[in-house]
Amino acid sequence: MKRILFLLLALTLFLPCFAACESVDTPSSAGSGTNTAKPAQSSVQNADGEEAPETEPDYSWFAMPGETDTLVLYSADMLTITMQYAVAVFEQLYPDVHVEWQKLGAEEYETRIRAEIPAGKGPDLLFTSISDLPDVYKTVSTGLFEDLNPYLYADEEIDPDDFIRGIFDGGLFRGSRYFIPVTHHPMILATSEELLAEIGVTAEDLDTFDGFLDACTKFHDLYPESTVIPDMGPHDNDTSTFSALYTASGFRMIDYENAAVSVDEQAFRKMIDLCRLYAGNDPCKLDYADGAYIAYGAILKREAIFSNFVSSSLMLDSFQYGLKNGGETTVLLAPPSAEGGKSTMISDFGAILKNSPNKLNAWRMLKILLSDEVQGNADAIIGRNPVRLSAVPLYLNYDYYDGFAAPDIPVFQEIMSKFDRVCIRPPVLLQSVWDEMKPYIKGNKPFDDCYKKLLNMLELYKDE
Repeated sequence: MKRILFLLLALTLFLPCFAACESVDTPSSAGSGTNTAKPAQSSVQNADGEEAPETEPDYSWFAMPGETDTLVLYSADMLTITMQYAVAVFEQLYPDVHVEWQKLGAEEYETRIRAEIPAGKGPDLLFTSISDLPDVYKTVSTGLFEDLNPYLYADEEIDPDDFIRGIFDGGLFRGSRYFIPVTHHPMILATSEELLAEIGVTAEDLDTFDGFLDACTKFHDLYPESTVIPDMGPHDNDTSTFSALYTASGFRMIDYENAAVSVDEQAFRKMIDLCRLYAGNDPCKLDYADGAYIAYGAILKREAIFSNFVSSSLMLDSFQYGLKNGGETTVLLAPPSAEGGKSTMISDFGAILKNSPNKLNAWRMLKILLSDEVQGNADAIIGRNPVRLSAVPLYLNYDYYDGFAAPDIPVFQEIMSKFDRVCIRPPVLLQSVWDEMKPYIKGNKPFDDCYKKLLNMLELYKDE
């Protein structure tokens, strides 16, 4: 029972009142997400003006770094939990290597990596949360991290196709792979067939961006005092609604590849209008809602159209059990991105520092973090989700306690095995998006005024 409570607590850490994400298409994560492992290449033309076949990058020059007897690691909080499992495997495989593992407090960890990484210092392998750096793509553009593409080509033990490609390729930037996502935290939503029937919507209608937003509008029309996701207490729920819808939509506010602002105004306006429609609603009158209300109670009471506390088998099991007892049937989905497909948020990633003297050991540790032993262990990556395909069923069927049975929803594994692009969360930028659009959402300023300020802010941010 303690393990269950701890996991539930950990999962809530990923769902703060303001937890929006920024979706960034990398060269290989745009579109279908079915690109090869090779970096994107510019097309060339032959003498007839026709496009010639693209040439694959040549990494024959690359040799793995030499053996050393040291590996320096930093960790804090849940990263320490993950690292203890990975270090145990590493020490068993490489007993002659001394692991200098510094377990830090959260504040000290963030302070040190933000100061040391730009100075070319720090651990050999940076295993960190995506939010621990102000903006990961701005960091990688400084050339502080190794390009990991040559390592992938030289190492026959690891194949990018063994991973969810839309996530794995999230570390590609201008042809180089500066980091590899280790875990992710998707926006998984659940509702009931009966609720959808009441508003005249089918599960298939939720497969498109417009259909998803239209369903939210229809729910509000029928239940005008409701909200999108469960309200956890008597507070301003507007930020939670914005966070949920913005995260689900996966907008490309900035095209980092081309250093350009990239906003689909029509889709963005539709999402913001929905936030405005729900603005001011506060259906939960409790000081703090209990777990049952958040998991499924708000759905049964028709106070929310979706629950977002279903991103693990344990949480989904609770939702399905409660909904079934209420006489209703579970519908599960990953909401569609405004650009098509599904997006997810990177939780943690691994990168090798260019100045590291122990690059081979850093690579070995990164491979362990990407292995079934770590990826498939829900106690190791507590509150996050695996990026390795073979680890998805291991993770979803993890034995949390004696007698635990994974929920009988076959589509869950399918949903968790395919994402087309990843999200990052630069805290300053995302707070600014909310700040600029808040006056419109609250009904105090016209959309055009707020949107113009938003675009100006994005232009300044991308050039910083």
